[in-house]
Amino acid sequence: IEMQISLSHIRLGWIHLEQGDLKKARNIAEEALRLSQKNNEKLSEGLSWHLLGMTSGKTEPLEINKAEGCILKGNEILKELSLLKI
Repeated sequence: IEMQISLSHIRLGWIHLEQGDLKKARNIAEEALRLSQKNNEKLSEGLSWHLLGMTSGKTEPLEINKAEGCILKGNEILKELSLLKI
């Protein structure tokens, strides 16, 4: 069942990010984003954007605007769900 599997991907992606395996973390973040969008899972989509932004910022430091854009996109989704107040 694909439903909610994106959350498992997000957790696994954060583990790889913390361990320094940036390539694996980014691949997992992209898959989590794909699954969350496919299954209309807004919470997972917002969290996936955050993870993708964090991995992008660490793997492509010269493209910090891209990383920031991903994080801001995640913030927008979480605000819509009333899960983030900024």
